[in-house]
Amino acid sequence: MCGLCGIVNLKKAPAKSSLARMNKALVHRGPDQGGLFLNKRAGLGSRRLSIVDSQGGRQPIFNEDKSLVIVYNGEVYNHLKLKNELAKKGHRFQTETDTETILHLYEEEGEKCLQKIRGMFALAIYDQTREQLFLARDHFGLKPLHYYFKNGLFLFASEIKALLAHPQVNKRLDLDGLNQYFSTGFGCIPAPLTVFKDIKKLLPGHYLIFSRGRIQIRKYWTLEKVKKIDLEFPEAKKEFLSLLKKSVQEQTMADRRVFGSFLSGGIDSSVIAALASQFIPGKIKTFSIGFPQASFDESSYAQKAAQFIPTEHHHRFFSQKEILPVLEHLAKNMDEPLADSSLLPTYFLSKFTREQVKVAFSGDGGDELLGGYPTYQAHQIYSFYQKAPLFLRQKIIQPLVQLLPASFANISLDYQLKRFVSGDSLIPPIRHLVWLAPFSLTEKKELFLPAVRRKFNPQKAPEKLFTDYFQQGKNFDRQDRLQYLDLKTYLGDFGLVKADRASNLASLEVRTPFLQPQLVEFIFSLPSKFRLKGLTTKYLLKEAAADLLPEEIIKRKKKGFGSPIALWINNQLKDLIEEKLNRSRIKKQGLFNPHFVSQLLEEHFGQQRNNRMKIWSLFMFQLWWDNWWK
Repeated sequence: MCGLCGIVNLKKAPAKSSLARMNKALVHRGPDQGGLFLNKRAGLGSRRLSIVDSQGGRQPIFNEDKSLVIVYNGEVYNHLKLKNELAKKGHRFQTETDTETILHLYEEEGEKCLQKIRGMFALAIYDQTREQLFLARDHFGLKPLHYYFKNGLFLFASEIKALLAHPQVNKRLDLDGLNQYFSTGFGCIPAPLTVFKDIKKLLPGHYLIFSRGRIQIRKYWTLEKVKKIDLEFPEAKKEFLSLLKKSVQEQTMADRRVFGSFLSGGIDSSVIAALASQFIPGKIKTFSIGFPQASFDESSYAQKAAQFIPTEHHHRFFSQKEILPVLEHLAKNMDEPLADSSLLPTYFLSKFTREQVKVAFSGDGGDELLGGYPTYQAHQIYSFYQKAPLFLRQKIIQPLVQLLPASFANISLDYQLKRFVSGDSLIPPIRHLVWLAPFSLTEKKELFLPAVRRKFNPQKAPEKLFTDYFQQGKNFDRQDRLQYLDLKTYLGDFGLVKADRASNLASLEVRTPFLQPQLVEFIFSLPSKFRLKGLTTKYLLKEAAADLLPEEIIKRKKKGFGSPIALWINNQLKDLIEEKLNRSRIKKQGLFNPHFVSQLLEEHFGQQRNNRMKIWSLFMFQLWWDNWWK
């Protein structure tokens, strides 16, 4: 875990003070070390949490003749193999870091080096001879990378706050980014957009070359061309488990005493913890948190998994008294609004875990890759539901469902049914969007003021984004395409962003063995029925885990890493929410319809409707707004 930033100025030499300010904004990402490089045209900055070669791996790092310089955030798991190959070709190494390995590999192969790297990374290499900057981001977007280019000034950084620390960057709200935020159920802004005009995210699996005032962005990895293979299920299960085990083993590089693993009691984190325990001396340390509300607490399952593996398990309850201080801390450090409530427990878990270890494994990616979300089951059910007469669906079933009393429990039946009927008669990608989004397409029109809606660019609309990603997977079946869509949006733009920001604020590095390119390509090469068999989610994983976990963990119903926000809104957060979303404030802000926002609050406080997603997305936006714009 590290942070990087940099400047290329076409008009004058970059100021050291500006680069230092940018680098200082990233201290939380790398509390151990910091370093700067400057020449007449460019500057690079680095903040480092040292995992490998803590003494010798200070960045920036140069090649032998100092023509190339690199700053880097991540871990390359196959770097020792690559290093040995490069040493045989005459490259001389001054450190034991994967950072230097990447630099020499780039020196040898240019941008084609990315085809050989396995790991998570964001990197920047500046060629002093050619005055050329090379930026790259890993296959799935595990490590963030943002950039800005205006008036001859090119900037890049791990986080937006570092770009905004440069004196020439002005804050301007991007309304298309705002539209995206309120259109996705996970409340984020999909790449390449951000909430700020002129600031962009580099897409996962892409690299950028900046040379002589010109930006070139190219894709180096994609799942779209993966071909299906003819393999019987027993062989597929065996190969899947072998690849996953290899990925876990490969990621236990560095001093293994610094490793732990998240363990929620769900199958994803439990499988990873079970496999990691095979490579960590003694009992691996595992960590979980819980809530007092029964429908949101998974501690009993985490404990059962820990006893079976076995692990040295640590558990802590998330106190309601800590909600507000944690929220305020997160809001001050979030560059963009992020509305999924699992951000809070992810941060709390990361902070708790960091008390004992520097690196933790997680099960991130398991749901997207192996068909774990209830929405996949819902699409299967919809295939039969749509055969019912339209009149019956729209005039009888939908009104009856809307009459169901609101429940504030986690993923309650009324919540699921109301979501389900909201997607009726829509094409799969838009139905998928509507099932995830806090606001329906009609509600979103009510949310934004007309003057704001008129400024939205249709080419950057969430409906187009979801449809385009769905179409990119045209060689796949529907289930494959839905999972591909979630990999590109939900995982890359929310799940991994949430994990990165929460863990980095706690100075913890998180590793994700499910997200290894060879493993992912293999999973997508298999028939989708191996993952979603009828309505059985994660069928391949459940079968592969039979000897690793107790049956109770394998067959338990998915709960998700959520928070009881519906109850929080009506209790300990009520006063603050009313303050942030009051009519006069909303009217002055000039973005939202004050009457509609007030109606959402009245319905929820009166327990007429569970408007938790809508209110929470507005509330988190207002907390972010106060930090950056007030």
